[in-house]
Amino acid sequence: MLDGVRQDLRFFIVPLTRAPAQYRREEANLLLNEAFVSAKMVMNLGVIIAMKPSELHAMKYLEYIEDKQKVADFYRQRYSRGAVQMVEMVLFVRANYQSIKSDSQIASQMFHTALALGEVVQQKFFENYQAHFSRIG
Repeated sequence: MLDGVRQDLRFFIVPLTRAPAQYRREEANLLLNEAFVSAKMVMNLGVIIAMKPSELHAMKYLEYIEDKQKVADFYRQRYSRGAVQMVEMVLFVRANYQSIKSDSQIASQMFHTALALGEVVQQKFFENYQAHFSRIG
């Protein structure tokens, strides 16, 4: 499972780094959508990464997929204040998508948030599992 999570992080973050070059300013909705989807997936991976083995075994992560408001509380307990703010941005975009989808400033902010959240979650992954991966190469 851990190797799959590591691959998933790359799958969502690497293409996003190239997204601004793909869209014109008037296509803010496309950038917002791509950044939002990536951030949402990374946010969910961040829950899995920060869980204890017993929580993973009990599939507790499903609670956070079903109830997004629990995600912010989870991040408050296991991540930094900055990570919580990033999750709150993702939840804000989720709640207000229709009214903000063409706002280029929010699209840019969501893009930067998604990349930063990817870095935070990746760092948590290495903190929690570095020993595991150094043993298996």
